[in-house]
Amino acid sequence: MHSLCDGNSHPLAIDSTAANGDERKQVVPLLLSLHATLERLFADKGYDAEWLRVACAWYCDTLAIIARRQWPKPKTPDPIEKNERWVVERGHSWRQRKYRRTNIRWERLQTTWLAFLRASLIHYWVMILVG
Repeated sequence: MHSLCDGNSHPLAIDSTAANGDERKQVVPLLLSLHATLERLFADKGYDAEWLRVACAWYCDTLAIIARRQWPKPKTPDPIEKNERWVVERGHSWRQRKYRRTNIRWERLQTTWLAFLRASLIHYWVMILVG
């Protein structure tokens, strides 16, 4: 499961692919599905690729701030990258608490599970906007 969240951990887009695929290839389609441009995109070290930074800037006009993989590991992590990482994890927690059916993929068809994911996203935003 792939998701984009804003700075307040509100989910903006959600999608699902096979587990053996490359997660980095899903970033640009998620950004293009927003129908709006983001100023900055924060991502963890799993998304570290120069072509992804260039693609975000070229196709989506977005500055990709992605933590770089370092070997050997630094003794102290960068506080900016460390503080921005929790935003996405908090965005996943809303789904795990309120929509437990989407935690594990029980459906045989991916389209059915994706429908449940998107329905949970729609319900989340209706509840935020209505109050």
